[in-house]
Amino acid sequence: MSTLLINNICLRVESLRVKANYNCKETLTACVFEGSWDADARLSLYRLCQFAQSHDLTDCLTLAVDTETLTTSEFINRFEPSKSDFDTVDWSLTFKKEQFLSSLFGIDTKHHQLLFCSVSSFKEQVNKSLGLDNPFELGQINRDEPVIIHVYGLAQDEQFGGKELAVITAGSNPPEEFEASDIRLPNETKLKKSIYVLADDSVKIRPISFDLNWGYWGGDNARLFRLAYAKTLFACIAQHFFSQNKIVLHGVKHLNVSLLSTVNDISTRQLIELKDAVTWCYSGDESETRLQLLSDRLSLDVPAGGSLLKYGIEHVKTALEQAKSKYSFVIAERNNEYRKELKDVYKDIQDFSSKYAEKSSDLSSGLFTDLLSIAFIFTVGSFAKGVILGDLLKSHGAEVFFTAISIYLILSFLARYLHAKSTLIQSKKLLNSWSIKLRSHVPEAEITQLISENMESPKDHFDYTALFVGLIHLALAMAAFQSTTIFQWLGL
Repeated sequence: MSTLLINNICLRVESLRVKANYNCKETLTACVFEGSWDADARLSLYRLCQFAQSHDLTDCLTLAVDTETLTTSEFINRFEPSKSDFDTVDWSLTFKKEQFLSSLFGIDTKHHQLLFCSVSSFKEQVNKSLGLDNPFELGQINRDEPVIIHVYGLAQDEQFGGKELAVITAGSNPPEEFEASDIRLPNETKLKKSIYVLADDSVKIRPISFDLNWGYWGGDNARLFRLAYAKTLFACIAQHFFSQNKIVLHGVKHLNVSLLSTVNDISTRQLIELKDAVTWCYSGDESETRLQLLSDRLSLDVPAGGSLLKYGIEHVKTALEQAKSKYSFVIAERNNEYRKELKDVYKDIQDFSSKYAEKSSDLSSGLFTDLLSIAFIFTVGSFAKGVILGDLLKSHGAEVFFTAISIYLILSFLARYLHAKSTLIQSKKLLNSWSIKLRSHVPEAEITQLISENMESPKDHFDYTALFVGLIHLALAMAAFQSTTIFQWLGL
């Protein structure tokens, strides 16, 4: 139904184009025709009004006869074929294409739809209205939703497009390749991690919007689309993006180049080679290395200030082959460096884990020293009480003395534990900092994971030792504090 409606209304609108001898203009949103009155113009307008009225499309038309605005009903009643023309001089018609598409497809939030009533209008509007001259600004094609462009008069075998673009015969449905999920081009999120955009927020590098991969995309109707697509693909390999007049390649030499269309056309073969280069660079996790290798070769072949569309496009295939060749050697060398750094990381972790063992030993040794000291004091005190002093352990001075011992036991453990803990915390901070800053091939996340996994057991050992020693110190401190009761129980 939609195909017939689009074709029929475009047919009737186009019949008036040749009669519009005053003004004939088609924009993205409307067709505006003005001409002198004659029998042919009257009949064409009459048939258009009848068609619009029978399909509830009257809101899409604005008619005026001799500067008097008429509704379609008024026009039909006044100018039906059986009536005379009176003294009519001229006419004007505005066909609101945007409103027509809305009434036909409803509010389509999934697609952005455009209509051209002739192939000639499409060719005329392509460069200045669709934003193909600067594909980095938000426009009719460079947007987040897929774009469908209906062109009345376009042959079926001349349709073309990509994943998010379809230029089709008016009213027909896009082929299966449109919105296909198999796409390897980098998305905006990935591009923003690789490209420093030194421009305002309106810059939008989105090659998928201009992707071409089906239909007759090598024809003349797709020429400007191919140039725009090439610009967005070349932007993907830049390290700095200022505008299409200036991007920077960080190759063997830092090179300022442009993306200006200094050539009239780019072939499908060249576009396929360029797309292959971009998709290879952004496949896997080593995009920075791949981009660097590709830029190294291109920076030698493109003159400073030159356009990549003129000088770079011919060297993309050679640059990609050389980058792939070097990449295998770079990865092999990086793997060797990775193994060396990983070995150093494990050595640092082993050194740090020995600190946990050392501090656990210090806590145990402290406990042993305290036990020997208390045992010595207790032995001397018992001997003195039995042989010389008699009631010294029951005196007030002994009570004060053992209270001091209980306080000492608590404070000595806390001092040893806090010293050990602070030393370990500081050592761990240094380990994390050194391991990350001094390693360029082992990822930070992997280093953090290795430290966490390998330090779990030594840390648990230290914590258990500290708990055990602390409980013994606490028990001895409580016994010393209650020395009078303990001595009575022991019969001293």
